[in-house]
Amino acid sequence: MSDNTARSDEAISIWKKLLVTQEYGGLVLKIDDSNVEDGNVVVIDKKLMTDSYDELANSLPENDCRYALWTLTGTLSIFLIFWSPDSAPIKSRMKYSYEYQAVRNFYQHRFSIKANNPSDISFDNLLSIANIKRGGI
Repeated sequence: MSDNTARSDEAISIWKKLLVTQEYGGLVLKIDDSNVEDGNVVVIDKKLMTDSYDELANSLPENDCRYALWTLTGTLSIFLIFWSPDSAPIKSRMKYSYEYQAVRNFYQHRFSIKANNPSDISFDNLLSIANIKRGGI
């Protein structure tokens, strides 16, 4: 993370569970900057209880940025999605862009996607990025 950003203990713990036990289908992470003295902290916004693509797509806000970590069943594919919709406030887009590389470096993943609209993370697009044919999972 940048010098001013940390990860919450919960985010680290759940991330490890996702990697080892696949107890969760994924995580949606947000930057919590409510405590200015501690700097930005990456915290869990939502835990995806399944690896359902619909659950992933519906968990991302229409008007704000997030990071999402999502697993694809039957593969070793973990996607890191940087969700930055055009409708998000510019301050939010800048903050998430600034922290993106640090998030990429910390959270182990196989595929990284920057998405500005739902079509960027369509299920077919994710399969294409992972070089998997539909039905080949």
